[in-house]
Amino acid sequence: MTPENNMRYRRLRFRSRLRGTAEVGIILCKFSDEHLHNLDANLVDSYEELLQANDIDIFNWLAWPGNAPRIFNQIIKRILSSVQNTPSD
Repeated sequence: MTPENNMRYRRLRFRSRLRGTAEVGIILCKFSDEHLHNLDANLVDSYEELLQANDIDIFNWLAWPGNAPRIFNQIIKRILSSVQNTPSD
């Protein structure tokens, strides 16, 4: 990973944490910490664009993925997959 990419990933992880609602922040923070480094460049671009949306929209797209704009279909699927594969305490 180049220093430029490293800075980008750190910025995306920070933006994942700094959300307006706790629910979206928890989901995105966990996803970015555990999966961001494994995404291909297109999905990272999509994730970066997703982070520009407001939290209410992101929450709704995660709750009802069929309502998400097409450009976010793949990244929403990855986020939901990561949430569904998390063991519960």
